[in-house]
Amino acid sequence: MAGRRIFGVIIILAVAFAAGPVAAAGTDVFEVRDVAVDVTAKTAAEARERAIQQGQAAAFRKLLERLTLSTDHANLPHFEPAETTPYVNDFSVSDEKTSAVRYLAKLHFRFKADDIRRLLRDGGLQFAETPSKPVLVLAVFQSAGGLVLWED
Repeated sequence: MAGRRIFGVIIILAVAFAAGPVAAAGTDVFEVRDVAVDVTAKTAAEARERAIQQGQAAAFRKLLERLTLSTDHANLPHFEPAETTPYVNDFSVSDEKTSAVRYLAKLHFRFKADDIRRLLRDGGLQFAETPSKPVLVLAVFQSAGGLVLWED
């Protein structure tokens, strides 16, 4: 029984340490990934252009909401899609599909951290840019004999 507990604890620690670097690799707070776009227009080029603008505006809003308190979301500045361009550092595209009149993709935007901070400060909004650390929650049963992580 004690051997199984030690083995279980070793497995849990191994999973936690293995997940640590993976979680840390994707912690750029000023990056918004996997913004799905689906736009139809007269041409594929026009659909792509509109999709990027719509995706950029959606990513910008998502970023601002991620950084600020939910009680401040109503006070966030509203921008037209083209007005968010100065805040974008770069973007990339994945899962892109086009037809003669339709554009589908997942867009990933990276925003200029200093400009976003300045925008929020100038708006008098409180914000936090430190991502939360991962948490492992284990259910433990407490009986008269002590604590039990799991049984045989």
